[in-house]
Amino acid sequence: MPEAVWGALALFLTGLVGGLAFAGVQALRAWRGVRPALARLRAETRSLSQRAEALSRRAAEIERGGTELERALASLSRSLDRLRLVLDALGEARPLVLGLRWLARRP
Repeated sequence: MPEAVWGALALFLTGLVGGLAFAGVQALRAWRGVRPALARLRAETRSLSQRAEALSRRAAEIERGGTELERALASLSRSLDRLRLVLDALGEARPLVLGLRWLARRP
């Protein structure tokens, strides 16, 4: 019986070593397949991060442009108010000026 036990143990150890070798080879193949995918994933993540930073900078530029536009619109509004004031004053002074011209023409 001891020979049968030693034979069974040898068969078991052979199967164990073979199974571990097979599992190791399969794990190595899987790792070699995953490695390029991980590299692509890192590259795409970097690219996405760079695009996000560029969009963030562009959004900040647009916000600054919006602020400048608001200031320019406020300045334009003030200028239009002044123009209306001048036009109103001109409208009030016009009859007086025309009257003075009429008096100046009379001999």
